[in-house]
Amino acid sequence: MIKSHVEALKKGFAQLEELNREKLANAIQEAEKVNLENCVEDDALTAFKTALDNAKAANPQTNEEIDTLVNALLDAQAGLHFKEEEDLASVQQRDSISHALDVLKNLDLKLYSDEDQKLIQDAISEGEKALANDKLSNEEASAVIETLAKALAVEPKEEEHTNENLATSQQKDSIRSALDILKDIDLDLYASKDQELIKDAIAAGEKALENDKLTNQEADDIIATLAKALSVTPKEDEKPDTENPGTNPSENPGNDPDKENSQTNSSNTVTVNPTDSSKSNGNTKTGVHSFVGLFVALATTAAATAGTVTVLKNKKIRIRRKGKK
Repeated sequence: MIKSHVEALKKGFAQLEELNREKLANAIQEAEKVNLENCVEDDALTAFKTALDNAKAANPQTNEEIDTLVNALLDAQAGLHFKEEEDLASVQQRDSISHALDVLKNLDLKLYSDEDQKLIQDAISEGEKALANDKLSNEEASAVIETLAKALAVEPKEEEHTNENLATSQQKDSIRSALDILKDIDLDLYASKDQELIKDAIAAGEKALENDKLTNQEADDIIATLAKALSVTPKEDEKPDTENPGTNPSENPGNDPDKENSQTNSSNTVTVNPTDSSKSNGNTKTGVHSFVGLFVALATTAAATAGTVTVLKNKKIRIRRKGKK
């Protein structure tokens, strides 16, 4: 009889030692990993919390009790209702935010007003925070995308010009060529008003060449100004030879070849071919010899000056005859 009781006790202790408590511990550990913030607040969530609390507080004496606790916990976890995926930002929304950030971060903020710079920087900051938020909702993502879209819609400052609107190299070369001629002109040979016209044209041309943002239209206007300055002619204050017969009494007026020329030509002046500087009798400061070369260059640039070029190419320039004092 005693022997049978001893055997029963041994068997009972053996069963206690073989309790699968690790099974219950593992079930509790997995249940605690569930992110309850993503769960819908309902009866299922309440039941899960109760089952988890019971499993933690239990002190099962048999494997059957352990199985009951584990099964109750697993069933409660399976019954949880998670928030719908549409409540969270979609992959497409996150991609849109990421793309907008790439564009905004590559903008040259110097081209924008101070107000727009702040708008862009704030949008970038908001977008970065949104991407770092794993719980970003669909509604929050939509608001961030709207903010980024506003930042992307701002335009550079009006005074900034694109490369398509800037003056061409040909226009700048024409301005330089005109300046070279105007600076070489002897202003003493021109009337006061023409001197001022030439000086103003030179100043305008130099200022234009210093402007890195000179536009195509501005260059056209400068070229027209320079062309106008180049169209002026020297003063005609010399008297014709026939009005000063006493200047060379030894000459026979009847046989004076110059006199004959004056009878042939209504004006006693020399007409100089703008393409032949050798006929200027050494008066290289008039700039006449360079007119045609300049206006050929001008003709390749602004259409606005085409009419002026045509007129000036056909204009005959008169200068005083050398030796007639």
